[in-house]
Amino acid sequence: MIIFKHTFKRMLTLKFLIIYFIIFIPIFLGFTALFNIDMKNVSSYIIMRDHYLSNFFIVTFMWSLGLPFLITTASRGSALIQKEIDDDTLVLLVSKPINRKRIYLEKWLASFAISTIIGLLSIFLSLTLYIIVFKIDSMILLMFISLIPSLIIYILFINFVLTSLSMFVTALFKHRTRSVITLVIFIMIFQLILPIFKPLLIQSRVYEKYFVYLYDLNYHFGIIYYSIINLFSTVSFSPFTQIKIAQFVGIFSTGFNGYDMDRDLGFLPDHFQALNYINPIFVFIFWILLSSLFMWLCYRILKNTDIG
Repeated sequence: MIIFKHTFKRMLTLKFLIIYFIIFIPIFLGFTALFNIDMKNVSSYIIMRDHYLSNFFIVTFMWSLGLPFLITTASRGSALIQKEIDDDTLVLLVSKPINRKRIYLEKWLASFAISTIIGLLSIFLSLTLYIIVFKIDSMILLMFISLIPSLIIYILFINFVLTSLSMFVTALFKHRTRSVITLVIFIMIFQLILPIFKPLLIQSRVYEKYFVYLYDLNYHFGIIYYSIINLFSTVSFSPFTQIKIAQFVGIFSTGFNGYDMDRDLGFLPDHFQALNYINPIFVFIFWILLSSLFMWLCYRILKNTDIG
């Protein structure tokens, strides 16, 4: 595992972590402030729970395990092979008694491990900031802690997809900068731009009529994110929580009546159905298989590349 250790130490540096969290913390606090309302005079535990749960769900999906995490994972994956080629160090690696398959697998594992660590640190930092800023009580804190196993599973899933995709794109383009720019634009579109227009597309029926959901990765990852939490935790989502989530992630069928967030919960149905345009299990299997294909294609390209 010499290559794994070398790659791990080179890519996971203290400088990188400091820069990452300097960017992460202020925008995370901005996100939470955007969704936050004054809960000091709220005595109902259910209302407080629903508010903090919807807030945490959205901010974690859109930011903690969203934009910076996805871009970092993609850019790190893009650097694995191409940086070695640019620095002429891959010539030294392939000249040693180590086959290219081992080089590729150990580098992939190193990137996967680093992204997993960053994801875990992001989650624990998010929880810490919630405790400090919102002074949440012990019951709500326990609810958040119960979500951690589900979030770890999601981290492993999204890491597998993004690491495989980014390495394949780099191997295909054979240019690190071009690969990173392509992946960043790709992530920005499905994670930031498309969600802005999604509620309008859903309400106008365009989303369903023209099968936009087939190409909407925000929906794909959102429904997997929700399904994993729903399957591996005891946390339940109230109609109030589902409406707030639907406004940003768009994975619940909340109707087209424009429910007011301040209305009495008695006017809302007991539960909104998830928008299972595609079965979440099928979506999960599809991305695992596609990512595996990306891994295999990347290896084939690397194997047939003339180095040196």
